[in-house]
Order: sequence, then C-alpha cells, then structure tokens
Amino acid sequence: MMYYLARFAVKLLMLALFRIRVVGTANVPEAGAVIICSNHFSNWDPVFIGCFLPRAVSFMAKDELFRFAPFGALLRSLHTFPVRRGAGDRGAIRAALEVLAGGNVLVMFPEGHRRQNGRLETLERGAGLLATRSNALVVPVGICGSYRPFGLVQLTFGAPFTVFGQHVGEKNAQKGSAVLATEEIAARMRGVLEDCRHGAANR
Repeated sequence: MMYYLARFAVKLLMLALFRIRVVGTANVPEAGAVIICSNHFSNWDPVFIGCFLPRAVSFMAKDELFRFAPFGALLRSLHTFPVRRGAGDRGAIRAALEVLAGGNVLVMFPEGHRRQNGRLETLERGAGLLATRSNALVVPVGICGSYRPFGLVQLTFGAPFTVFGQHVGEKNAQKGSAVLATEEIAARMRGVLEDCRHGAANR
C-alpha cells in the first residue's frame, strides 16, 4: 500500500514540475520476470521510471543510502534493497534473483554511477550476470532531456529481449556469458538512448 500511495503522490509532483513524454510502454511485458536497464544521469531517474512504468518495480540502491535507519526503512518499503558497489555483493545478487524468480520487475542502472555527460559509458557486469542466471526478459530504457522546472523529460522503453547464458559448467564459462550478455545489453541501450534523443529533439 505504501508503495502505491507514494508512487501516486510523486507522479503528480513530477507531472507538475516537468513536461513528460513516455514512449514504448507496450514493450514492457504485463507479467513475468523483467530486468529494466536504463542509462543514469540524475537522481530523478529511478523516481521517473518507478512512477511511469506500468508495473510495480524493485530497485537496487547503493548501500550508503541505508545507513540512516529511518531512510533505509522507507527505501525498503518502496521495494528497494542495498548493494555494495564494486564489491561483488552476493547478498544483493541473491535478492535480485529472488525478485526475478517471483516474476517481478527489477530496475537497474548498469553503468553503476550517474553520468552527467549524457553518454552511455561502460556497463558493470551485474545486469549481464542476472540476465544469464535468470533468463528474464531485458527491456532497455533511455532517459533524456532536462529535469529543470518545466523541462522536457522523455522516457523510452525499447523492445524486450532475452540473453541465454550458462547456468552450469566452468566458472570462466559463466563469466564469459555475463560479459557477452553485458555487451548485448549495452548495444541495445545505446540504440534506445539514440531513439530517445531523436524523439525529444523533434518535440
């Protein structure tokens, strides 16, 4: 209940603050496990996706945000769980796989950090690893525009795809599958981000 009330209230706020255009929501499956992979240039990005994606979503967030207990409790009530960046956090991987095993939606920002230069940089392997282990559908997402008051912000959902990887076998084979999956995710994300920018420029 808390999640849906918060989403409704924040969505109204965002509609009042920005000019918002959402494209391709039909590309998000109505049921089943989905990994949303988006570029990341603002702290508004997860809020934006959570408000305008048709389904309820879960997020990974840097563990520093959970250190203040009341705020951490609020984040958990909003389907968010912590991840230690750059540390190979097995607990976060297990939590993410549980979300996907339940047929739910997981939102990830595979660059690992905000990139304010507007370009999609090298991705961390986490999204590729989860995609190969879960066989969830991956939906690439592009966010572009300006979060300045009354600025245009566009959210574009690309076509879903599946990355099939190694579930068993040599550790190096599993690692190789995650690398290949990450490269495929990056290519799809770049394409959607280009479409997003083209669409926003023509508004």
